[in-house]
Amino acid sequence: LALMQLTSGSTGSPKAVQITHRNIHSNAEAMFIGAQYDVDTDVMVSWLPCFHDMGMVGFLTIPMYFGAELVKVTPMDFLRDTLLWAKLIDKYKGTMTAAPNFAYALFAKRLRRQAKPGEFDLSTLRFALSGAEPVEPADVEDLLDAGKPFGLNPGAILPAYGMAETTLAVSFSPCGAGLTVDEVDADLLAALRRAVPSTKGHTKRLAELGPLLTDLEARVIDDHGNVMPPRGVGVIELRGECVTPGYMTMGGFIPAQDEQGWYDTGDLGYLTEEGNVVVCGRVKDVIIMAGRNIYPTDIER
Repeated sequence: LALMQLTSGSTGSPKAVQITHRNIHSNAEAMFIGAQYDVDTDVMVSWLPCFHDMGMVGFLTIPMYFGAELVKVTPMDFLRDTLLWAKLIDKYKGTMTAAPNFAYALFAKRLRRQAKPGEFDLSTLRFALSGAEPVEPADVEDLLDAGKPFGLNPGAILPAYGMAETTLAVSFSPCGAGLTVDEVDADLLAALRRAVPSTKGHTKRLAELGPLLTDLEARVIDDHGNVMPPRGVGVIELRGECVTPGYMTMGGFIPAQDEQGWYDTGDLGYLTEEGNVVVCGRVKDVIIMAGRNIYPTDIER
């Protein structure tokens, strides 16, 4: 056992996830390849907390694993001065960072209201993951617009999918690809659980979260356990060496994998024809009304 990390607790009480040395090795090596990391030139910048997997694994454990250069401050530093993020990227020529969607939305507002065009140089940033919560395409697009006067590369913002149970990352967009939006028929998505591409009528824009990392395989299953074809919406299941063996609870150990090694993420989503992951919501959160799936994120918007 290498460490235990709590789940986010965003959908219930946090659980202690057991992470083995094999889990870390597998996910770290896969992310190293996916991020095209260069130990000699890349500089990581982070304000993320170490009590969450994105900060603990992504911006502490992995930098130590590879001997990477890391500039790190606390979440309170970020909250006191959101533009500290930009200052650090500028000062240290940061190339890599990560944060949840809400932080990028806040960052965009602060750049517009409090920073002068050209005050910060964000052009060195090549890899900025957006994950840990649903990625809203409009927020990413807003950040790209706000970041133009500061040299922000549109291809640098990379939507990602991950969780404590897979050590950290499951998938993220290829380096330089930026945001890819999958626009689908909202009515067919709700009624038939099919993600049919459409640009007319009532549509829904979903961020593609990239292809799976090399240490993972995925499948999408329906309510009866049948594997869904591409663009069929169901529960996302994952299998691979980075997946936790299970949870430590007050009642003892609870396995996370079934007999075949599959882990039920509890997320509803689908795979595109190219194998990119798209997440629609959480199984526990979906409201079923008149045979239609209604996602809370749509109501919130």
